[in-house]
Amino acid sequence: MSGAAQQQQQPGSASGGDGPNRNATRPTNRRAIDDFVDFVEDTKKKCVGRNGLREREPYIPLDALEEYWHPTSIRALCRSLHLSIPCEVDAIKSRLLRTFSLLVHVDMVSHLDVFVKWKISDAHFPLGEDSLPPVLKQPRYKDLVEVILIYQWLFFPLVLKPTELSGIHLPERLILPFDSEETIYQSNSSNITKTVTRSSSSPEIQREVYVIKSYSSSLANRYANERLALTAIQDLRNPHIISYHGSFVQSGTNNLVLGYVDGGNLAEYFENTPRPATRHDAWLFWKSMTGVWKGLVGLHRLAPSGDAKNEASEIHWGVHEDLKPDNILISRNGVTSNSPYEFIPIISDFGHSCVRIASRDGVDPEKRLVPDRHGNQEFAAPEASHHASHLRRGHSTIDASVDVWSMGCILSVAAAWVVMGDYGIESYDAMRSKEFKSIASFEDQAYRGCFHNGTDPLDAVAKTHRQVSETGDEFTQQVVNLVGRFCIVGDPKARQPAHKMYELLCNSLGREYPPTPRITTPLKVRTPDFSHTHRRGISQESGVSSRSDNYMLLGSPISSGPFSPNLQTPPSAGTSVVPVSNGHIVESPTDFMGRSSQILLPSSPSLLEPRHSGQSLAVPETRLRSTEPSPQRDAFLTIDECHEWVDAKKSKRYVDNTVDRAIQRLQKQLKGREHIFLIEDSPSMRSYRKELLDVFLTLSYMAKPMDPNRIELIFASQPSIVHKPFPLPSVLDSLKNRPLREAFKNCQFDLVDGFMEQSLGQVVDKIIREKLVLRPNGSLAPPVSLFVFTDGRWGKNGDLPCGVEMPIQKLMNSTRRYGGGRTQMMVQFVRFGDDENGMQYLDYLDKFGKKDKWDIVDHKPISGNIFTLFTGSITTRGDDEGESGSSSRQT
Repeated sequence: MSGAAQQQQQPGSASGGDGPNRNATRPTNRRAIDDFVDFVEDTKKKCVGRNGLREREPYIPLDALEEYWHPTSIRALCRSLHLSIPCEVDAIKSRLLRTFSLLVHVDMVSHLDVFVKWKISDAHFPLGEDSLPPVLKQPRYKDLVEVILIYQWLFFPLVLKPTELSGIHLPERLILPFDSEETIYQSNSSNITKTVTRSSSSPEIQREVYVIKSYSSSLANRYANERLALTAIQDLRNPHIISYHGSFVQSGTNNLVLGYVDGGNLAEYFENTPRPATRHDAWLFWKSMTGVWKGLVGLHRLAPSGDAKNEASEIHWGVHEDLKPDNILISRNGVTSNSPYEFIPIISDFGHSCVRIASRDGVDPEKRLVPDRHGNQEFAAPEASHHASHLRRGHSTIDASVDVWSMGCILSVAAAWVVMGDYGIESYDAMRSKEFKSIASFEDQAYRGCFHNGTDPLDAVAKTHRQVSETGDEFTQQVVNLVGRFCIVGDPKARQPAHKMYELLCNSLGREYPPTPRITTPLKVRTPDFSHTHRRGISQESGVSSRSDNYMLLGSPISSGPFSPNLQTPPSAGTSVVPVSNGHIVESPTDFMGRSSQILLPSSPSLLEPRHSGQSLAVPETRLRSTEPSPQRDAFLTIDECHEWVDAKKSKRYVDNTVDRAIQRLQKQLKGREHIFLIEDSPSMRSYRKELLDVFLTLSYMAKPMDPNRIELIFASQPSIVHKPFPLPSVLDSLKNRPLREAFKNCQFDLVDGFMEQSLGQVVDKIIREKLVLRPNGSLAPPVSLFVFTDGRWGKNGDLPCGVEMPIQKLMNSTRRYGGGRTQMMVQFVRFGDDENGMQYLDYLDKFGKKDKWDIVDHKPISGNIFTLFTGSITTRGDDEGESGSSSRQT
């Protein structure tokens, strides 16, 4: 026997072998079976998925079988086995191909007639001991069933088709045809994984990319909500609603199969995209954003499949109730323009949604109400808010107008971004948070940042809209005007439905881009106010600086309004400085291609005063473009700000929004990197003992969401010992970090002088290089960041850092061979103190790999920017940020 069953069980044994009485008719010509077994073994190497136990398992795609088996080959195999075909060959091809292949593979094709006679087709698989067809429960088929139960999984992987995948419960051993998986989001409520699958064993066939959203069994209601909503929506094929490909339950998880959108979400878009630099850019952005309303129109009024003209039939009304920038995905699939402002917005995450049936004529308004399922509270309408305990008891109902409010809030934030960039979003958020503190009826800090006071919009909304209208282009003015009148209003009945908002926005923007302004309100010279964001380097008083070298941002207001600071910082990267005759300097914002416009302010001081009627400065539409993009500005975080952020997070106190947003941005960008901390515990570092512990606990707390494994702590005097936190829930942080605190407590700071080269070399050889290996499936291991806490006092050796460069060179060579790219490894020397030789050695290491264009090393003082301390050599700009300056003081 040459089949798989022969390898697993010996036929003809006392128990009956692989099949009843088959040895008597065993043929001598077995080439056809052997050829098929060879084909299976070859295909198994190409197609590897995983089962419900998360074990990697090979599988045979259906299309590979369809390509292999032809009517002539099926007949030839049966003739070689002296078998008569019990049915038409076409029936085997259409209904029994996988069953036939399974029987050939296990050398039991003689039993094909049983499956034909009793009409057991591919659709009945996979079989289970408790779900066998009655005929197969007969004792004479015992061996046949045993072999099938072992080998069926190879030929019956999951088929990703909505028609065949509707909430079914899958066996643990069923193979999911996922060639690769990558976690792109993880939370207490759900995990989102990007999966790559292919329906064919042929490498020429393009693989499909899906997203698997998994809920635990404890959140089955959220899964059921989203599955029902997506099932009702899928017939619409609305390009602005996430595509749905089915659902399944396996190994205690509830899973949705969704389309993959490669552009991230709207919140990430705001962080990573420069604000529109021209009228045309702004028009393109708002034109793209109208697509969200088309998605809402489809959700709010779901026409039934079937006879749409039947007036007596019913339609479905749906409410999302969890709209926020994170749930608006950005797709460029099918977009031919290279502009970042032209995209397709897609509504996702229907876990809080509800769909109900309503009369087609809409006479019964009660049927348009759905249960309040407590979606996100920041963008929630007043009637869907639960800011007080009495609002959380009992059941309440809402209607589709809550989505109109939420979408209005999203557009309101977008308007602040269009006019003032990411700082506009931060300042707007800070204004709302500040006003929130004065509202007595709000009992929970979780509602900080919402847009209402319990009944009506916050004053911060009107102030921001007024500032945007005075400052922005005419398209943004029209958007905030419509949003303020018809979306962000306290009375739900005063809000316009989604289809009317779509019409109003489309009509205001026009079908084609108007080359000249239809509203003669030019862009003003203004500057955003960050006074209440406590941003480093910006005065917290309003008004223009008294210094002679004032700076102003063109395109933003200089006034006493809510966005008017006293800027005392020099011009930032991404702006060009243009001197003018009256002694003032103007920062002209660069467009998204990196070239700034040359704009001069006239000497009249009136234009620098707060805005009065009729005073304005138009910005020319035409901009020169260069070929290099303008880099996004890095945030500036001090170690003290990070200490305060960690303390506030742990004690659940108010968190400074600017710091919080910067750290969240950092955690998103570096998610998936492993973080190792190496402490140089030499005698000269003993005086920093307390500061070393505080800095380590703060940085490791920040790095915890980024690291796919646990943080690792190593002391240079014992480089082979790795300390890790206990694998406990985050609520037990004090206990979780006990091993790390104990390690610091027991540290003697007795590293022998001159041993830093040897210690770092052991860490590189025994720990880091073992991480830089390919996984069994050929994918790359997570990238690694190594933070070395040191004062650089390694002796006196001229310009060379006492041999420490040698393990760095070895690490550079390893990353080159590994093939993961330069950014797969980052070494950050974190400097304590200001020893002259130490600074010289660290500067040498910082420049060590630049000549080979393989720079993996950076050096920063602990008193510097913690944001770029984390990014280090990963980004050129972060690496080049100044390493000089005083570091920490000895205690």
